[in-house]
Amino acid sequence: MPNITGLLEVRGLGLIRFPHCMKAPIAMIVQLLDHQDSAPERMPHRLPSRILCGIEIPVLSLHGFEATAPLKIELAMKGYPHQIESMEPL
Repeated sequence: MPNITGLLEVRGLGLIRFPHCMKAPIAMIVQLLDHQDSAPERMPHRLPSRILCGIEIPVLSLHGFEATAPLKIELAMKGYPHQIESMEPL
């Protein structure tokens, strides 16, 4: 099997080489749901978590084909689910 390190298949374009690293910390698990699965909690006060190698990792569940999926991941990485309690009422 050829070495595919640093290659990403981009549908319609083929394999494209990207910068890469061999190790990276895990900050969050993104669980992609099928549309048949139940919807994620609408307004969680905190993300659920899983223990991975003895470390607690937050888990974000979402429908991966929704247009807002990348934005939801970015916001979760910035810690927005933890800021719900500090929001002032409208």
